[in-house]
Amino acid sequence: MMAGTKSLSLAHGLLEFPIFLPDATFGIVRTVDAVDLLNCRVQAVVMNTFHLMQRPGSSTIQSLGGLHQMSGWQRPIVTDSGGFQAYSLIHQNPKFGYLTDKGLVFQPEGSERKLQLTPEKCIQLQMSYGSDLVICLDDCTHVDASHQEQEESVRRTIAWAKRGKAEFVRLVEQ
Repeated sequence: MMAGTKSLSLAHGLLEFPIFLPDATFGIVRTVDAVDLLNCRVQAVVMNTFHLMQRPGSSTIQSLGGLHQMSGWQRPIVTDSGGFQAYSLIHQNPKFGYLTDKGLVFQPEGSERKLQLTPEKCIQLQMSYGSDLVICLDDCTHVDASHQEQEESVRRTIAWAKRGKAEFVRLVEQ
């Protein structure tokens, strides 16, 4: 999208800006279905990679034909990386995981296995889900974090964005 552009053409439709994206974290907007969303003229929804990789899981999503088939939503789907959700989980209780320059390692509450979310895996998952618009993994911080922690977060997010873009380009060229 270029400066002054008021729309974005994606595989599953055109987005007209400004836009409201209802939260469909787990593949659905709670209390409504795809028909209700269409009747309300919703253009797109946003889903969350972090949550989807846990439930229903990437293999389930792929076996159902991707997010569009799974959700019954045939318009654009934006997938957020889940960086904030992983940060929240880890910040809430460090025993659930940790963050390094390589990515995030976390153990969801109630799970016995640890999961890893790298910038590359984040893009791989979103692409395999059939997302129309993918978002790179970001390193979130608390509002009260020190200036040094904020700078480190920005540095890491930029590095992750570069790695995510390289993975995106690699996948598109395949």
